[in-house]
Amino acid sequence: AETIRAVYRKERTVSIRPHGRAAGERNGRRGRMIEVPPGDQALYAALKAWRTEEAKRQATPPYVIFHDRTLLEIAAQRPRTLADFEASAGVGQSKRDRYGKAILALVKADSGRS
Repeated sequence: AETIRAVYRKERTVSIRPHGRAAGERNGRRGRMIEVPPGDQALYAALKAWRTEEAKRQATPPYVIFHDRTLLEIAAQRPRTLADFEASAGVGQSKRDRYGKAILALVKADSGRS
Protein backbone atom coordinates (compact mmCIF):
# COMPACT_ATOMS: atom_id res chain seq x y z
CA ALA A 1 0.00 0.00 0.00
CA GLU A 2 2.86 2.39 0.77
CA THR A 3 4.34 1.78 -2.68
CA ILE A 4 1.05 2.74 -4.29
CA ARG A 5 0.90 5.94 -2.26
CA ALA A 6 4.45 6.78 -3.33
CA VAL A 7 3.42 6.43 -6.97
CA TYR A 8 0.43 8.72 -6.45
CA ARG A 9 2.65 11.28 -4.70
CA LYS A 10 5.07 11.03 -7.66
CA GLU A 11 7.86 9.86 -5.38
CA ARG A 12 8.16 6.67 -7.38
CA THR A 13 7.63 5.95 -11.08
CA VAL A 14 6.20 2.93 -12.79
CA SER A 15 7.37 1.68 -16.18
CA ILE A 16 4.97 -0.14 -18.44
CA ARG A 17 6.06 -2.40 -21.24
CA PRO A 18 4.55 -1.34 -24.59
CA HIS A 19 1.92 -3.65 -26.00
CA GLY A 20 3.50 -4.79 -29.21
CA ARG A 21 4.11 -8.01 -31.04
CA ALA A 22 6.90 -7.07 -33.38
CA ALA A 23 9.44 -9.67 -32.22
CA GLY A 24 7.02 -12.39 -31.23
CA GLU A 25 3.68 -13.24 -29.74
CA ARG A 26 2.67 -12.74 -26.11
CA ASN A 27 1.78 -15.97 -24.42
CA GLY A 28 -0.09 -16.48 -21.19
CA ARG A 29 -0.63 -14.35 -18.17
CA ARG A 30 3.05 -13.85 -17.49
CA GLY A 31 3.65 -12.09 -20.80
CA ARG A 32 6.29 -14.50 -22.09
CA MET A 33 7.09 -14.09 -25.74
CA ILE A 34 6.89 -16.81 -28.35
CA GLU A 35 9.33 -16.22 -31.16
CA VAL A 36 7.70 -16.97 -34.49
CA PRO A 37 10.25 -17.49 -37.26
CA PRO A 38 9.43 -15.45 -40.39
CA GLY A 39 8.83 -18.57 -42.49
CA ASP A 40 6.22 -19.85 -40.02
CA GLN A 41 4.30 -16.61 -39.40
CA ALA A 42 1.66 -17.02 -42.13
CA LEU A 43 0.80 -20.59 -41.14
CA TYR A 44 0.86 -19.71 -37.43
CA ALA A 45 -1.57 -16.84 -38.08
CA ALA A 46 -3.84 -19.14 -40.10
CA LEU A 47 -3.78 -21.75 -37.32
CA LYS A 48 -4.65 -19.12 -34.71
CA ALA A 49 -7.52 -17.81 -36.84
CA TRP A 50 -8.86 -21.35 -37.29
CA ARG A 51 -8.52 -22.00 -33.54
CA THR A 52 -10.42 -18.80 -32.72
CA GLU A 53 -13.29 -19.75 -35.03
CA GLU A 54 -13.35 -23.31 -33.69
CA ALA A 55 -13.40 -22.02 -30.11
CA LYS A 56 -16.32 -19.70 -30.93
CA ARG A 57 -18.18 -22.56 -32.57
CA GLN A 58 -17.68 -24.72 -29.47
CA ALA A 59 -18.20 -21.82 -27.02
CA THR A 60 -14.90 -22.62 -25.32
CA PRO A 61 -11.64 -20.70 -24.73
CA PRO A 62 -9.11 -21.04 -27.59
CA TYR A 63 -6.45 -22.60 -25.34
CA VAL A 64 -8.77 -25.57 -24.79
CA ILE A 65 -8.47 -26.34 -28.50
CA PHE A 66 -4.66 -25.89 -28.65
CA HIS A 67 -2.11 -23.80 -26.77
CA ASP A 68 -0.05 -21.23 -28.70
CA ARG A 69 3.07 -23.37 -28.32
CA THR A 70 1.30 -26.31 -29.96
CA LEU A 71 0.27 -24.13 -32.89
CA LEU A 72 3.83 -22.86 -33.19
CA GLU A 73 5.18 -26.41 -33.24
CA ILE A 74 2.64 -27.39 -35.90
CA ALA A 75 3.66 -24.36 -37.99
CA ALA A 76 7.33 -25.32 -37.67
CA GLN A 77 6.89 -29.08 -38.25
CA ARG A 78 4.24 -28.81 -41.00
CA PRO A 79 2.84 -32.31 -40.50
CA ARG A 80 1.72 -34.13 -43.65
CA THR A 81 -0.04 -37.10 -42.04
CA LEU A 82 -2.28 -37.64 -39.03
CA ALA A 83 0.57 -39.59 -37.40
CA ASP A 84 2.93 -36.62 -37.90
CA PHE A 85 0.26 -34.33 -36.45
CA GLU A 86 -0.27 -36.54 -33.41
CA ALA A 87 3.49 -36.48 -32.75
CA SER A 88 3.24 -32.72 -32.00
CA ALA A 89 3.34 -31.72 -28.34
CA GLY A 90 -0.17 -31.17 -26.99
CA VAL A 91 -1.82 -33.43 -29.57
CA GLY A 92 -3.19 -36.80 -28.56
CA GLN A 93 -5.44 -39.28 -30.28
CA SER A 94 -8.61 -37.40 -29.37
CA LYS A 95 -7.38 -34.08 -30.79
CA ARG A 96 -5.93 -35.89 -33.80
CA ASP A 97 -9.33 -37.43 -34.53
CA ARG A 98 -11.23 -34.22 -33.84
CA TYR A 99 -9.01 -31.60 -35.53
CA GLY A 100 -6.48 -33.49 -37.65
CA LYS A 101 -8.10 -33.11 -41.05
CA ALA A 102 -8.67 -29.37 -40.58
CA ILE A 103 -5.08 -28.79 -39.44
CA LEU A 104 -3.61 -30.86 -42.27
CA ALA A 105 -5.73 -28.88 -44.75
CA LEU A 106 -4.35 -25.61 -43.37
CA VAL A 107 -0.77 -26.92 -43.59
CA LYS A 108 -1.36 -28.12 -47.15
CA ALA A 109 -2.90 -24.77 -48.16
CA ASP A 110 0.11 -22.94 -46.72
CA SER A 111 2.51 -25.25 -48.58
CA GLY A 112 0.69 -24.39 -51.80
CA ARG A 113 1.42 -20.69 -51.27
CA SER A 114 5.16 -21.21 -50.78
